[in-house]
Amino acid sequence: MYPPYDSLPQDTYHHLDAAWNNNPYHPQEDNNKHNYPLYRYDSPVDPYSIPSSPSSSSTNLSVEDDVKLLFYSCPNEIRRALEHLSDSVQRGLLHSNSSDSLNPLAMPFVPTTPNTTGVYDKDLLTPRVPASDLPLPSHPPKRQHNVPLPHVYQNRPPWFPAFWAGVNSSDDSVQQRFALSLVTGGDWLSSPRSLGELAQYFVWRASCLLDGISGVESAKALGIDIRFSLFALNVFHKFWQFLSEEAAAQFIWYLGDSVVRVFTSTWDINEQLDRFHPKADEYLRTPSQVFAGLALASFIGDLYQQSLLRNTHLNKCLRILKQNLYFVEHVDALRSLVCHAGPSYWRKTDEINNFLATVLVAAGRVRDEASLCGQAREEGQVMTMIDDVSNVLKQWNAETRVYMQ
Repeated sequence: MYPPYDSLPQDTYHHLDAAWNNNPYHPQEDNNKHNYPLYRYDSPVDPYSIPSSPSSSSTNLSVEDDVKLLFYSCPNEIRRALEHLSDSVQRGLLHSNSSDSLNPLAMPFVPTTPNTTGVYDKDLLTPRVPASDLPLPSHPPKRQHNVPLPHVYQNRPPWFPAFWAGVNSSDDSVQQRFALSLVTGGDWLSSPRSLGELAQYFVWRASCLLDGISGVESAKALGIDIRFSLFALNVFHKFWQFLSEEAAAQFIWYLGDSVVRVFTSTWDINEQLDRFHPKADEYLRTPSQVFAGLALASFIGDLYQQSLLRNTHLNKCLRILKQNLYFVEHVDALRSLVCHAGPSYWRKTDEINNFLATVLVAAGRVRDEASLCGQAREEGQVMTMIDDVSNVLKQWNAETRVYMQ
């Protein structure tokens, strides 16, 4: 049903394996444990054990803590941040207009229409990208919910048009073309932190609403929508082929770091209440925030299925959900994560049985009316979600045993 290696060229997995093995940004592991070419077959950390501290597993990650605030803060905070950003941009424009010197390399002035969309119209001019039948947006889409834009939107990067065209396309040839444009259009070597910004853009796009439809709703309507993870894989390939192995390794490290950090800040109730929200009823209280968190869970599973995340990333996410199975949305996130990640994580029957006996039993105690955002489910819907996960794991286990015979 989900063959492990036939969806992509074999050099994909060679590149990923080498990138992780030579990556200076993560602890080295014993890669001789197995003869498999993929790092995902390394022995995983026990996903059922409880860590000594809820924050100890993330203290060595590199992206700043304010990434969490950027993605899931309350509407008032976002509004104040955007107002401050708008004022800062306007002051910068006034200062530049009053300068006595002229920039000889400046682009020629092109009049625009008087219709504006707020702060986004003050973005930088977009670079040239390969011709395509997909129109490039002149500004980011209007947000339909309160998942704020990445911090780098204060000065939109020159590679954004290529990113936007590629990440929203389902055509592999189009994705490859714009992945190449993205890689060749950025100053990645002199500014390595821009790779972290690129990773944040992937997290933002995968968890945001577009045209009033959330990523998770799109996935349910169209099946497993893996275009975001496929574009991330194409970008990784282009970094490897046209820039350097180190740049490719840094990109996937930042990507894994970003998704785990945001996932933790989204679904870990203790971290949310202790660090960001003084009141329990403020935790993930809007449907839009919940939709964004569910879409992020699906995206993490898709990244794992494309071999862009390691077992350790999935272990952390499963552990967080296991420790926070209080609401129906946590059960839904668990289902999205497991189903999108695919069968390769579950190598042994004992692992599946352990998961079914611990996590799903705990999820069975969640009441249908226990909702984060006050949207109670129909009677029996939680058990339906649990049965979905249980059935797909048992099916994968049966298929694996047949495949190994």
